[in-house]
Amino acid sequence: MPEAANAAARVGDLQVVLNAFAEEGRDVVLHYPFYDLDILRYDPSKGEVVSSIDARELGEERARRAPKPDFLRRDLPGWDDVRAALVSSGATEFANAADVRADLARAVENAKDPRNPRPVYLGFDTNVFYHRILRRNLPHEVLPPGNAALQRVASEGVREELETAFAVKYTERDVETLGATLADHRRVRALQNRSIRKGRLAKAGHTDLARMRKDSRVVSAPCPPLPAEAERHDKAIAASYGDFVNANPGELLLLTADQGMAHHALAAGVRPVVLDLPRLDTVPRGFLDERDFCRFVHDLAISFAHLQLGGTEIRLWGEWSGKRPEEWDSETVLLELPTAGKLPGTIERDLTAAKKIEAAFRGSGRA
Repeated sequence: MPEAANAAARVGDLQVVLNAFAEEGRDVVLHYPFYDLDILRYDPSKGEVVSSIDARELGEERARRAPKPDFLRRDLPGWDDVRAALVSSGATEFANAADVRADLARAVENAKDPRNPRPVYLGFDTNVFYHRILRRNLPHEVLPPGNAALQRVASEGVREELETAFAVKYTERDVETLGATLADHRRVRALQNRSIRKGRLAKAGHTDLARMRKDSRVVSAPCPPLPAEAERHDKAIAASYGDFVNANPGELLLLTADQGMAHHALAAGVRPVVLDLPRLDTVPRGFLDERDFCRFVHDLAISFAHLQLGGTEIRLWGEWSGKRPEEWDSETVLLELPTAGKLPGTIERDLTAAKKIEAAFRGSGRA
């Protein structure tokens, strides 16, 4: 196995990788080593998706690789993760994104109307943070930081649900079990003591919650400790928003990507605004903006844990030992670059140059 050096790369830095592939006239192939499957082929010179795996093929391989314990079987990434990464990256919109934006825009105008004496609140379900909706999918003109028209409300149950999820890690026994069914056994062992798939997604989403609390005036909705049964979390979180609006009369809109939560919200006396995931069984071919592609690669590295750029030994890790909170917030992955070869050498050189330029701008106060 070739020697490799590690380099931290933020989403924007991944464009350096695309440029290096384009200069050599090579496509970028996202390969998932643990299933030994190519997920997607992208032509960086044209900015186009050339080919993609489909939901059936990925689902069949996931089922074939599944270990016996239910917990680990559910943890394996599948098509839902590809679709979620397409949406969170901005490569594909929610099916009803335009309707939701219009609904929220009307709520903003209603809140500004001096004839409306009641305040308008906007609450968030946990899946809003899993899908990176606030950072990626809602325009600032609808929900600008510090918006005084729509008072943002965050249930303490949402924070607890995220923090509980990212506390769960793979044990030595888990890794041994996964290694018996997954490919690339050596790198499967690297997962030990790292967060499970849901935990990695929760860590990424938690940074958006923390950023929202920092950038805007957010009111906390008290919530009793969540019940042990995960299926009862939605009801408890919806009830906390209902209790909030009862104590603070007004209209509360609850943003969610889950129809089940919508029913709990109505029962709690709040109005759900539901984002519908698109119906996709493959990644659409054709043009895909390179910035959206870089975000897609980042988000897929988080949910899949590990990716390889096909035809090379260049690898990406969504999480690694010692990944700091600021690296989650800056959307950083770890690049594993072979120490030999023209392509990885070009990437390492250009990454170093880009970081020196950025540091110079920061030092001059122009960044």
